[in-house]
Amino acid sequence: MEKKNNNNNNKNNNNNSSSFINNIISKIIFFDKKYSEIIHKSEVNIILELLLFISARLYNPECVFIYFIIMFYYSNLTFILKPLTHVIICLLITISMKHYTKRIRPKLYDNIKRRYNVRDRETNCSMPSGDSMQAANFAIIFYCYYGKIFGFFLIFPVMLSRIFFCCHYIMDTIVGVIIGFIVSISLFNFLN
Repeated sequence: MEKKNNNNNNKNNNNNSSSFINNIISKIIFFDKKYSEIIHKSEVNIILELLLFISARLYNPECVFIYFIIMFYYSNLTFILKPLTHVIICLLITISMKHYTKRIRPKLYDNIKRRYNVRDRETNCSMPSGDSMQAANFAIIFYCYYGKIFGFFLIFPVMLSRIFFCCHYIMDTIVGVIIGFIVSISLFNFLN
């Protein structure tokens, strides 16, 4: 009889901790959507929107080749294979996590008009932000391999622009940056 009571107590404790975690996750999602919506609905002047547009496109596949040209300038072709490994691993992690999380991208607002269309190019899920992940990845690459710190100054504008153009929520970009840092630092330590 006592064993049965212990089993019931364990089940209740598991339910309570599960309920507690679900409650915290629900609150995080609520605040994430609430504060992201403020950025989604923001309106800015044409110059700032142009800068946000450039930031939003910096780490898309069609622009990444520019970074390899910069890397080639600082090193040789064989040395570029290590940073290329970083990019490919981060890309694979992004694709698999988006498939696993299946978080829907933020809705577009009819009353908010953007001069540049970034959102319509996005067809996959939202979590994590691949652009934010690659921004963190390239910041580490340029710092660890080349001693250049300029990549760190690009992370926040990329995050902000991806939210501004309704491509992501705040948490998507934060998770992307954290994963980008972890993966890139781990790969750097493994490859060197």
